[in-house]
Amino acid sequence: MRVVPYSPHLFHPDTRHLFLFAHQDDEFPSLGLIQRLRGQSRFLWLTNGDGLAPGSGMSPDDYAEMRIAETECNMKKAGVDPDSQMHCYRQSEIWIYSMFADLIQGRNRQQCLDAFVEMADEMAQAVIEYKPDVVWTQAWQGGHPEHDLVHMIAARAVNQLAREFNHTVDFFHLPAYEYTILIPMRFHPLYKGPVHRIELTEEEFQVKYSAADCFPSQKGLFQSFEKVINRLGFLRHPFGPKYSYKDFAKKEYFAPVPHLDYSKSTHWFGFCDYINDDYQGVPISHAKAIKPIAETLFPPKGVPKV
Repeated sequence: MRVVPYSPHLFHPDTRHLFLFAHQDDEFPSLGLIQRLRGQSRFLWLTNGDGLAPGSGMSPDDYAEMRIAETECNMKKAGVDPDSQMHCYRQSEIWIYSMFADLIQGRNRQQCLDAFVEMADEMAQAVIEYKPDVVWTQAWQGGHPEHDLVHMIAARAVNQLAREFNHTVDFFHLPAYEYTILIPMRFHPLYKGPVHRIELTEEEFQVKYSAADCFPSQKGLFQSFEKVINRLGFLRHPFGPKYSYKDFAKKEYFAPVPHLDYSKSTHWFGFCDYINDDYQGVPISHAKAIKPIAETLFPPKGVPKV
């Protein structure tokens, strides 16, 4: 990756920011950045986080309320006011995945695509009303289909702002993971575009680290990330200084969104997309689930001019 300096205006107190996330906890890897930008920021979540409810022993509604409360706790620790700065659209992950499966299996195609357009239009309305200076969303990286869905929704809204309202914004994406969690919270080592980085102060890191306690439902996942990062840091030792989870988490990365064709996967081989992700035994793929949505949101070729 080519790490380059970012523009100082990003952290000017008058710069207006809008973040679009898919799930509760997606904001956690960027909690240092959020602490620095919290004053003039708004935060949107597409889903209600009910995706793991079937294995939890809880009803989807109860599980969703727990996930939403977890993120409110997390954001409060970062200094964000849930009432004035946060909004969740509460779209069911279970429903979204059922539509992915329908697209893959050739069922209810137009009904599904119309539903995704409606989601995109609803989130775009918030972007248009707020007219931010900077839009942030999750990286287009083939790690999670709903991350990629929200990225496309954000890109479409940015395009609409420029095209219909002559309002251009800086557009950045934030890495989550790909190849399951083998590349956690970073862009792929072969990522071609420029990348920016901030380094958290000790105080910012302590807020971020303690905020993990807000997510009891995700404790196992967070521990898996920490173990993977510690092992990667140890394995790096023959090639350079080893690092710990703390060293890793104190650095946060983001990058300007390049010109992207969302009808194409980020990976050469389709099996690298959304590894082990399925709905009731139907594997989720970019080619059959995300590509049709891209071609609908960005006709005729799914290539937005971002």
